[in-house]
Amino acid sequence: MIKTVALYGKIGIEIRYCPDCKREAFVINNIIQCCDKRVELSGMDWIKFKRESPSSFGKHGRKISNKLKNKILIDQDWKCAYCGIDLHTVIAHFDHFVPFSYIPDSRVGNMVAACSDCNLLKSSKIFSNVGEVSYYVKEKSLKRKALRQLRPTFLSEA
Repeated sequence: MIKTVALYGKIGIEIRYCPDCKREAFVINNIIQCCDKRVELSGMDWIKFKRESPSSFGKHGRKISNKLKNKILIDQDWKCAYCGIDLHTVIAHFDHFVPFSYIPDSRVGNMVAACSDCNLLKSSKIFSNVGEVSYYVKEKSLKRKALRQLRPTFLSEA
C-alpha cells in the first residue's frame, strides 16, 4: 500500500482512502478522520508526497445550500457550536470544523454554525472535538477582554 502525505507548507499530514465513504481523509493518531476508523500501520508502506493547497480545490465545494444551513441551525437549536450564544441575535457563520483547506468537505458532519467571534478566533486551526474549540475560544476571548481593559490606561498616560 502506498501512503500519501499531503504537504501544507512544511507540514505533512497522512491521507488514506476510506473504504466506507469512498473519499480521501486525514489520518491523525492512526484514525481516519472522516469515519473514525482505526488504521493499521505497517512499516512496508511506500511514501508518496502530494502537494495540496486550498487554491487547487476551487470554490465549488465551499458553497453551502440554504437547506443545509437551516438543518445545521435547527440541529444546534440556533446556538453557536462553540460558545452557545443565541444565533438569532448575531450573524451566523457556517464553519468547517476541519478547515476546508485541509479537507474540502462541506457535508453536515463537517459543518457547524458559529457566531462571528468564535469563527474568526478558531480560524483554520484543527481541533479534536468541539469542547477543545470552546475552551480555546473562551481563553482567547478572555485575553482580548483583558487587553481591551488595559488599553485606556495606556492612552490616558500618553
